[in-house]
Amino acid sequence: MTLARESKERAWWQGYDIDASYRTIIGLESAATAISDFQPAVVPGLLQTSDYARALLRGAGERRTEQEIEEKVSLRLHRQEILDRPNPPYVSFIIDEAAIRRLIGGREVMAHQLDALLAAAERSQISLQVLDFEAGAHPALPGSFGIAEIEESPASSIVFVEGHQGDFYLEGPADLKRYQRIFDQLRSIALSPKSSLEFIAAVRDEIRSPKR
Repeated sequence: MTLARESKERAWWQGYDIDASYRTIIGLESAATAISDFQPAVVPGLLQTSDYARALLRGAGERRTEQEIEEKVSLRLHRQEILDRPNPPYVSFIIDEAAIRRLIGGREVMAHQLDALLAAAERSQISLQVLDFEAGAHPALPGSFGIAEIEESPASSIVFVEGHQGDFYLEGPADLKRYQRIFDQLRSIALSPKSSLEFIAAVRDEIRSPKR
């Protein structure tokens, strides 16, 4: 409810036709000083290219006009501007290998998306790790989640979990501690940032030049 009273600087998304839950996620991202994000199936929204986002929306199974799709792509790209502001949040991404290999939009679109991941990882405020298949079972198999740290909030962190049945938010100390522990565990079993970039580059090259 506090985040619903955003400053004018943070309320740019009010001009988009989106539901309250999505507004809350954008509000959390805009207010956060640090974000931890785990994605098991797709590239995180904050790192998606326009072509990747467009292909993802077209394949989502929902009936949307081309105009609606373009509006959502525009919104997604606008969200990414928090990474370019003078004092951007520190963002730690952990992406499952499935998201790296899934050919969203075809080979060229996916290769370009992987190029964008490699470029994003060069930023000092971004950490990117790949959770490869060899990591086996892990505590985040049920799905994606993020943790936003907000200095202005009474709670130092808020967990947001996205799903088909809707998004929900957790602020209780026990929930925060549990999700932070899960993220720390994922970080420990994922490839190192350096090895992750080498992995992404190898998959990109494989996509561009598939073996016959």
